[in-house]
Amino acid sequence: MIQQTLVLIKPDGLKKSLTGNVLTRLSETRLDIIAAKIVSVRRELAEEHYRHLKDKSFFEDLIKYKPILRRQMLFLFAGLTAE
Repeated sequence: MIQQTLVLIKPDGLKKSLTGNVLTRLSETRLDIIAAKIVSVRRELAEEHYRHLKDKSFFEDLIKYKPILRRQMLFLFAGLTAE
């Protein structure tokens, strides 16, 4: 069965130029990149993405960590072992 996984490279990772390192490691998994996008994450999007953690004590800190309107790079990978 084909599975998918979402990979986020957060603003600090972009600032440190870690994108190449992340992609190199993921290429070793033999997964295919099926989508890539750079987005500006607003609070509402971060809250929706992490809604399953809303009842956790660290939720607000997690949302605050995501710098509002900062760019993030998103990759969607697919393959037989994308867990």
